[in-house]
Formats: sequence, C-alpha cells, structure tokens
Amino acid sequence: MAKIGFFGGTFNPIHNAHLRIAQEAKERFGLDRMLLVPSGFSWMKDPKEIASREDRLRMAELAAEECEGFEVSTIETDQEGLTYSCETLQKLKVLYPEDDIYFIIGADQLFILEKWKNPEEILRLATMLVADRGGFDQQEMEDKAAELEKNFGGRIMIYHMESSELSSTELRRKIRDGEDISAYVPEKVAEYIEKRRLYI
Repeated sequence: MAKIGFFGGTFNPIHNAHLRIAQEAKERFGLDRMLLVPSGFSWMKDPKEIASREDRLRMAELAAEECEGFEVSTIETDQEGLTYSCETLQKLKVLYPEDDIYFIIGADQLFILEKWKNPEEILRLATMLVADRGGFDQQEMEDKAAELEKNFGGRIMIYHMESSELSSTELRRKIRDGEDISAYVPEKVAEYIEKRRLYI
C-alpha cells in the first residue's frame, strides 16, 4: 500500500512555492509519490487569464523533472468541461484502489471547503493536508478543521511552512513587466515561458 499525494491547481504557471508545498508534504507525511494535477478548466478561475491546458501541463512536467518522486497526471486536463476535486478523487481511487490518497490544499481553501462540490466525498476518499504559509490564525485553522471533520467526517492535517508572498498572479505581472523570474520558477519552466511568449 502506497501513500500518494494529490496536489492540484491551475498552475498558471507552476512555480517554486507550489513545489515547496508539495515537497514539504511528501517529506513530512512520508508520501511515496506526488501527483501534480493541472486543472483542465476550473469553475473558480477566469478562463481569459489562463494559459492553455497544453502549456500548463508541459510546464508542470518540466517542474516535476526537478523533484524526485514527482509525476504529472493528466486526469483533469484530459477531461472536457469543468473539473471538480471530488470527481478527480473518485477516478484516482479507481486507479489506485489499494493506496492511501493525500489531498493537498492551501490554508485559504480550508475556510471555503464546504462550498466545494461534495466535500463529504472528498474527505471520505482522501486525507486532507493543509499547507499553512502564514497569514491565518493557527487556532482558527485548527477549529475550522475540527468543524469540517465533525460535519463531513474524514481527517484533516495542517502543516506549517515558511511564509511565501509569491503567487501566480504576481508572477504573471512580473512576466508582463519584463522582470527576471529565474528565482521563482525552475529553469526549464522559465525557458519554456520565454520560448512560448506566455503571459505577455
């Protein structure tokens, strides 16, 4: 039985802070594999601001090459229409029926989890790992996790990380402004963005 991490996102573009969240989860919870899952089309994002699924998938693949035990899943980019975490987890459970799935989210998502589609199904299928990069009260997070466990079942574990101000939105702004982004993304991702002239 393996412990598989599932870290999804728009990854628009994927950057070092994303990779640190996943790497920290992998090390702290002893995960055997880490699946990076770029979204096909997220119901929470403005499609006009998003690079093509092919470009986001390729950038994730280039980033995964830098991290041992990381791989990229096309489980959402292969799907047409909206993608929901509960449905992705159902598919992952079919693919890995004997394994334990660990679903990684950011702390901000913890406070809106009940608005997601079928949160009880998410918590039934996976242990939730919540990455706290600062900005939230620790007791409030613990209380929210306990409330969600009481209401929906499952298990939620919070892990604390060094604060990071980097966001994909800020990174896209830097690219538009012609700033150097080599400190924020893996080298191959920076080269791909420049070659494809993304976000300008």
